[in-house]
Amino acid sequence: MKIFLLVLTLILLTSMNLAAQKGFTFTTSKSQNEYKLDSRPQIEKEHDPEKAKNIELIDLIEILEFKGIQINKFKLGEFVKSYKLYVIADEFLDGKMISSDTILNTSNTYTHFESETPFYDYIDQITVITEDIPEENKSKLSIKTYSVSMSTILEMKHTKKENYLNWRKYVDTKWALNKKIPLLIYASSWRDETFGISRFCGVNYLKENEEGTNELLNYSPNYVKISYVVSD
Repeated sequence: MKIFLLVLTLILLTSMNLAAQKGFTFTTSKSQNEYKLDSRPQIEKEHDPEKAKNIELIDLIEILEFKGIQINKFKLGEFVKSYKLYVIADEFLDGKMISSDTILNTSNTYTHFESETPFYDYIDQITVITEDIPEENKSKLSIKTYSVSMSTILEMKHTKKENYLNWRKYVDTKWALNKKIPLLIYASSWRDETFGISRFCGVNYLKENEEGTNELLNYSPNYVKISYVVSD
């Protein structure tokens, strides 16, 4: 075997020497592709552009809702003074409050930088992202401002197994000093004895002391109301 390899090597060397004497040159093929800047946008680099061509924002929202995820942004109005800011979860059973928990304790200010110089300003909104875990009667809750982000899990311990849970959001969420301003409710369906089913119906957007909102809360046997409070 060694002799065979030695003979083969000698034949190759001899052939190369003869070719060189006759003016031939050998070239090797490139082992790598040539460099060229890829100027395509990110979506074309990572995805088939044909698949994304007809996708709109509403389609993405529907996908999130299909997965039990909702993104809610609440406008607070303008501030001209620093205040404490709390986010509170109040649980109600048969119309009576049975618990109240402060789930976020922060302020209405945040810090930003310009040329490495820090400045502060006032927040103008709160973002609340919910992700339902229906089989456990739970929902993950993520609360964000420009300065802070936190997560918690709401568990509806008093909801009957045959009932299901839904989120509803409030409008008119402008701040008022030392007052609970509701943002969301996480509410249970209720038993419709006439048709023998669990039902959840009513207004989609809530307002304090409005007839449709009061009707929904009166029918729901168990719900959690998420509110915020601004105080000195």
